Amino acid sequence: MHVSAPVKTLGYASAFLLLVVGIPAIAEPEEAPTEGWVEQFKRAEWVSRVRIEGVGSLVNPALSRSQLLAIQGYRYNASVIRAWKGEQAGTIKFQVDLGDCNQALEVDGEYVVFGSTDHQGRLQSFSCEDLVGVESATGLLPALDRAVVQSDS
Repeated sequence: MHVSAPVKTLGYASAFLLLVVGIPAIAEPEEAPTEGWVEQFKRAEWVSRVRIEGVGSLVNPALSRSQLLAIQGYRYNASVIRAWKGEQAGTIKFQVDLGDCNQALEVDGEYVVFGSTDHQGRLQSFSCEDLVGVESATGLLPALDRAVVQSDS
């Protein structure tokens, strides 16, 4: 298999993710929220601003072998700072599959997370677009506050 020079510099694990999975990056900074956030909000079962307290690996036991773990995604422990939708409070746990987003969130980083529950009732986020760093959410935060106030009245 021929791998081009730029891909070699990324390392085999990153190259695998880029070539096989082809996943977008976490949302870039913006002043005004994109129109898509309204659909994200409607689709999500929960929307919260969180501070990441810990990051763990989500292991896929079916694909793991002796002495080799297959990492399927990331599992996060987070403190809820503000919940706009859903009943999250205190500390929550949620997960993100690598097939949905391969960028790990940073410990002590703050994010607006749009998510749902999976078939086992676990909180999960399903794309990089659903994980917005607060520095990228300057227009989104007040828009979410306005949307919640309007729905309460």
